[in-house]
Amino acid sequence: MEDLRFRRQVDDCQPYVAGESEASVLRRYDLEKVVKLGSNENPFAPYPHEKEAMQESLNFFESLS
Repeated sequence: MEDLRFRRQVDDCQPYVAGESEASVLRRYDLEKVVKLGSNENPFAPYPHEKEAMQESLNFFESLS
């Protein structure tokens, strides 16, 4: 039988808990406007090595066509 256990590091992870809604944050902090970002988004530009990797990927796929 196949062993389907996860690595210990995975077992130690806590489940994802979604953040507050935009309306809740507006009320809590008495704000007029709020921008909600997804869990994998941030307001900063990508790091230079990330931009380079993206460009290399685009170049690779363009070379296939």
